[in-house]
Amino acid sequence: MLIRQTPLPLLVLGDLNASPWSPYFARLLADSGLRDSLQGRGIQPSWPAGWPLLWTPIDHVLFSEGIQILQRKTGSAIGSDHYPVIVEFQVLRP
Repeated sequence: MLIRQTPLPLLVLGDLNASPWSPYFARLLADSGLRDSLQGRGIQPSWPAGWPLLWTPIDHVLFSEGIQILQRKTGSAIGSDHYPVIVEFQVLRP
């Protein structure tokens, strides 16, 4: 896996088209060694904007050792079918 070959610290951000409950997402975390910034912060759905009954968190911020997530939230509608994911993070010194 390319992620394991990339120097740390590392952030992976984007629309992964997978919920946190997906077995494929769980496998990505296990294979990559990355952590989910959503862990311990509730559900924070990001898609589909404007359709509350279908809201699902499919936009993710994954992080490696050497990064601390200070805050994570879903932003307001910006004209996309996704809500933005806003993350405040800190790169830790070795």
